[in-house]
Amino acid sequence: MHAKVEDPQLSRQINRQILWLTIPNIISNITVPLLSLIDVGLAGHMAHPEAIGSVTVAATITNTIYWLFGFIRLGTTGLVAQAYGRQDSSDINRQLARGITMALLCTIVVLLVSPFATLLSGLVTGGATERLGVEAEQYIQIIFYAAPAVMLIYALNGWFIGMQNSRVPMIASMSALVVNFLVSYTLVVHYQMGVEGLAIGTCVAQYSQALILLTTLLIKYRYLVRHLRFGHFTDTKGYGRYLILGKDLMLRSLLLSSITLFFTYAGVREGAIAVGANALLMQFFSIFSYFMDGFAYAGESLSGRFYGAGRMDLLRAVILRLFAIGIVLSLLATTLFALYPDGLLRFLSSHDEIVAYAKQYHLWAALIPLVGFGAFLWDGIYAGTTRSAGLKWSMIGSSIVFFALYYLLYNLLGMTALWIAFDSYLLVRTGILTGIWCERPMRVSTSCS
Repeated sequence: MHAKVEDPQLSRQINRQILWLTIPNIISNITVPLLSLIDVGLAGHMAHPEAIGSVTVAATITNTIYWLFGFIRLGTTGLVAQAYGRQDSSDINRQLARGITMALLCTIVVLLVSPFATLLSGLVTGGATERLGVEAEQYIQIIFYAAPAVMLIYALNGWFIGMQNSRVPMIASMSALVVNFLVSYTLVVHYQMGVEGLAIGTCVAQYSQALILLTTLLIKYRYLVRHLRFGHFTDTKGYGRYLILGKDLMLRSLLLSSITLFFTYAGVREGAIAVGANALLMQFFSIFSYFMDGFAYAGESLSGRFYGAGRMDLLRAVILRLFAIGIVLSLLATTLFALYPDGLLRFLSSHDEIVAYAKQYHLWAALIPLVGFGAFLWDGIYAGTTRSAGLKWSMIGSSIVFFALYYLLYNLLGMTALWIAFDSYLLVRTGILTGIWCERPMRVSTSCS
């Protein structure tokens, strides 16, 4: 007989499992901005000022393209977690094989579209100096050599998180951070290779991360991998579902990217001060998202596991615990930034005019945790239970609201319209995902193969 979710001992166990998975995920997430910080910091000490701009433009374009294939990680996590919950070792191997196969196929797609990234770089840097454009293209041409490693990292990270192990991805990402710094510093400072040295350093770091993940898989999980057969790779029965997940999640990524890019574009329309102020305020959103994504990843692992095991009582308990934690963290974050914005803004910028402009809108930014934490958590829960259609429709609906509100309110409210639209977009995402879940609650899982 299943234990009641109100059982204090069970609640403590679930809390421990959430934190056990969340903390390594948060640390892994923090390495992402640190990687960018290393590149920008080294570029900032080069002889010519265009280096920072070229690295920023090139990294933004390549990361956006890579992000479109993030469905490999999301899809693999959910399917593996469900197989783990059913204790189905054969399906765990099957999902590993599919994840690796999809990584290889997506690598081919990335390499085919990489020339368009160079063209896009030329369009973005068209109004800048020639050197900035040339160096951005050089960075892009080198960085895509790491596409196989990046796609494999997506698949293996998804597999490990689905196996309730977020420590291995954390160790791999931290190791890659160290490798990136050492190689980039050596090539840029000692060999004067400039932006090309930064790109090579990033490539080497990504291959080292993939190698650590693969080596750990073969050693730590050899009891599973030794049963991996060629038939697991050629079994096409489950690829249809994987592709459906991929289609929904890729559309979601496209819409997320479009809103992020439009937010920057809308700031550019207002001038340099507005762009800088928005960048400062969005750092608050970024910091909060690193923490909430950690809980979302834990939600993926645990919801997929309990759904796969047919334990709807534990699935509900995980959801309640995640939202209880989310409410507390979001209230704390909103209160701190609403009452004390100067600390973060002054730390990020010494320009009084940019800080003053940002403070006009900081209350709208402070609302982001309250209106957005649910979207982060539901994303993880939906991914873990492989309900990708809900993620797709929530993004379609919230994107329509975002653009509609901005264009309806802009002539009346100016920049305030952008922040109202962004807060509303996050709130609508949460509302749609909550509504779909309540209207169509999960049934006991069957085979995910």
